[in-house]
Amino acid sequence: MTEHVFGFDEIFAGPPLMAVLRGMGLARSISVAETAWRLGIESVEVPLQTPEDEVVLRELVARAGERGKSIGAGTIIAAEQVDRALDAGASYLVSPGLDPALVRVAADRGVPLLPGVATPTDVQIAVAHGLR
Repeated sequence: MTEHVFGFDEIFAGPPLMAVLRGMGLARSISVAETAWRLGIESVEVPLQTPEDEVVLRELVARAGERGKSIGAGTIIAAEQVDRALDAGASYLVSPGLDPALVRVAADRGVPLLPGVATPTDVQIAVAHGLR
């Protein structure tokens, strides 16, 4: 498998859409991811909430690598999840909220993080921590 390093500019260069495969199991996640890729949706995210989700993430990372696609790990709310996501091959992380400590951990690991922001204050804090 060829290793790809993606930034958000590359991930969202096409349609700015992301397929989120939450709790679908392995077979359905593979089917939905492959359909998303055929439809031109470049970005697929697997929320890490159960041990099975890590299995799904690993398998989709392998399939994505064959196609030059990226797979993200979502629902990242703690530093230990960053390491698990990266060990499974995630190219980027998605967090439901803005946690400056998590921003630092992701930056230290060299992985892009897309945090949830809902207010102008959230955006200002994100920018102050180097996100754009």
